[in-house]
Amino acid sequence: MTPSKSESVRGMSTVRAALASIAVMLATPGCKSGNDIDTHSTSVTAATMAATPDCTERDMTGQFSPISIAAPEVLRYRDGSSKAVDLPNETDGETLTVYYRTNSDTLQSPDLADIAAFREQHRGATSWVLEGFADSRGTEKANVELAGKRVEGVAGRLTSKGISSSSITTVSNGEMMAEGRTVAEMAPDRRVTLRPQYFSCPQELTPEARVIVEGLEEMMPIEHLLMDLSGSMREELPVVRGFDTKDAEISGFNSCAGVADLDDLQQAEVCGETPLWSSILEVLNAENIDGLTVVTDGKNNRGTATASQVIALAKKKGVKIDIVAADVAYNDADKAELRSVANQTGGKYFIRN
Repeated sequence: MTPSKSESVRGMSTVRAALASIAVMLATPGCKSGNDIDTHSTSVTAATMAATPDCTERDMTGQFSPISIAAPEVLRYRDGSSKAVDLPNETDGETLTVYYRTNSDTLQSPDLADIAAFREQHRGATSWVLEGFADSRGTEKANVELAGKRVEGVAGRLTSKGISSSSITTVSNGEMMAEGRTVAEMAPDRRVTLRPQYFSCPQELTPEARVIVEGLEEMMPIEHLLMDLSGSMREELPVVRGFDTKDAEISGFNSCAGVADLDDLQQAEVCGETPLWSSILEVLNAENIDGLTVVTDGKNNRGTATASQVIALAKKKGVKIDIVAADVAYNDADKAELRSVANQTGGKYFIRN
């Protein structure tokens, strides 16, 4: 078989391997985006560079079950036999490995499905590290470029799903990790690995975030939490994600997704406007609960439901509604309406501006 022009023969030097490792270590959230790392082999591209020393990576070992991997394309022959065209992708829940065809950076349909499912599973990740690899055929330079195209293609899929490019670090290793010497052994060398990262970083709280944290602490223990995830909560989202709600059931709401159950606040994503009253009504109708804690940083600005309807249904079902609200734009009438919901249902309120 004639060797491919784009899969190289020798491994990269120890120096370049160390640089690749450093690039991965520097993929820390809460950082200012810097220049890409560029060695003389152009083997490393880093999207985020300046590490924040106070940030610590959370250990997520065992927190995620492996997604279901899509079946690779299969060729079927006239004699009834069949053969998989590609290696099936692999995941342990914490990383995803996507395999490629020889001299190709094209993502096949099963690859796109696996990347989408893995991204959805890790939608609470604060940053992503993507590493591209090639097998041991072709020139070193060509392999670095090919692995780079592979990893940038995956990065493009993540950004198309809403992940900021500034939170993605890409590393092109070329044939640095190649182990295969036969055609079959080389297949696992052609790959991109995706590793989501979860960081906790100290940060200065916005006034709204401080109110939300103080209010949630006062409302503990919480039976069911309904979190405002409208676009105006964007600056408060990191703080919201880091709050420990203990054993509370959690739902989020906005005008984009309606009301959705969350496994934890790490899954929170913001979008759209604030259908406050209709979202509370939906939870009251759907859940058998004694208490509901509602967190919002904005008044109701979507839907036709009213505070009076919320109060009536909560009283009928015997549900106490606690309100945590923070917004500099609240007027006296808005605050009075929120207090009324809490007071008339036997709940508490924590409202500041």
